[in-house]
Amino acid sequence: MHQNKSDSQDGFYIPFRYKSRVYKQPDVDEKQIAKLHTKANLRKFMDLIQHNQVDKVLKLLERGFDPNYHDSETGESPLTFAAHLDNMVEMIKVLKNGGSHLDFRAKDGMTSLHKAARSKNHVTLTTLLELGASPDYKDSRGLTPLYHSVVGGGTPAAASCCSTTTPPSAARTRTAGTRFTSWYILPKHK
Repeated sequence: MHQNKSDSQDGFYIPFRYKSRVYKQPDVDEKQIAKLHTKANLRKFMDLIQHNQVDKVLKLLERGFDPNYHDSETGESPLTFAAHLDNMVEMIKVLKNGGSHLDFRAKDGMTSLHKAARSKNHVTLTTLLELGASPDYKDSRGLTPLYHSVVGGGTPAAASCCSTTTPPSAARTRTAGTRFTSWYILPKHK
């Protein structure tokens, strides 16, 4: 077996193809998939999200549409776009179940959690965290969703959702059944 420097020491290696979507259906027609991903369909998909057309989005995803792309006009991914809109919990769940990566970044470097925090959308923020989005990713400026929530004037509850570390003057509480830790600020000692 021919090896190069990137191969493992056991002599076996797995070649990876960059950004290749794995489809659940065994008989996927690549030509049909290519027809789905036209510029017109990419724009249409974003319009369907904006108008909260969950059923139509679901149909496209079931046909093999890949929701991990950047809109050519806005730089948003479908999930980051949905995260800043109101009443999108069902849409976010459909996108996630359809293959959308929860931590896929928009071109500005923000994840869907950053977008939800900036738009003060507590319901979306909670939904994304429950689905497994990471509150630890930093945007292109090195800022976390917690920062955007606090600076943007979000509610303390929204800020607590994004916190995974305890600030110096805070007490830690564990919310049962969730993977994140909330905190509250303690009064300063005099």
